[in-house]
Amino acid sequence: MDLNSFEHLLLRAAGRCVAGIAALVLGSCARAPDIGVGRLHVCAIDEGPRGDYCGSLTVAEDRAAPNGRTIDVKIVVARALRRDPKPDPVFVLSGGPLGGAATTAGSLAPMFRLLQSDRDLVFVDQRGTGASHALDCEPPERTLAALVDVAVDRFRKCLKSVDADPRFYSTVPAMDDIDEVRRHLGYSEINLWGVSYGTRAALVYLSRHEAAV
Repeated sequence: MDLNSFEHLLLRAAGRCVAGIAALVLGSCARAPDIGVGRLHVCAIDEGPRGDYCGSLTVAEDRAAPNGRTIDVKIVVARALRRDPKPDPVFVLSGGPLGGAATTAGSLAPMFRLLQSDRDLVFVDQRGTGASHALDCEPPERTLAALVDVAVDRFRKCLKSVDADPRFYSTVPAMDDIDEVRRHLGYSEINLWGVSYGTRAALVYLSRHEAAV
């Protein structure tokens, strides 16, 4: 082998080494594709904010009866803006409990733009709200009799009319749903942000799933 051929082989080998190192570096900066949005899809116009990812997770209404009724919990994820984001996202818990965080993600997300710079934002409609098997009732009639009607009686009538077992639409099962969503999306640890009722919900989640917070 002459000197020119030997130099050519060395250059080719060096080029392969550089390419391999570059691939390793780029691979270490990129997140695994199945973390966060691997099981979701780009939101359609009527699903969520443009550019975000939407989906749902089917959970048991009563976890003691896994073969019983199931409900779909709506999820919206706004990806971190940086290419090498931190692995722990921010889960947003709505106040109320009335509206769903996923259903209102378009109006909520701008509040968290600073956090989104390096973390995913995760919005979930708690069971019974938004698009997660909402327990909707007809508003009271605009009559004097309706205004003075006892609110508890109205709620009882409402609960009898919904297609659900109201016993399982409270904070504890809702926070267990949140943890199922966390595992479904592939996050090991999460941060919780809540306002009003959402702060109580966060404490319930913390008491039940402390290792994930």
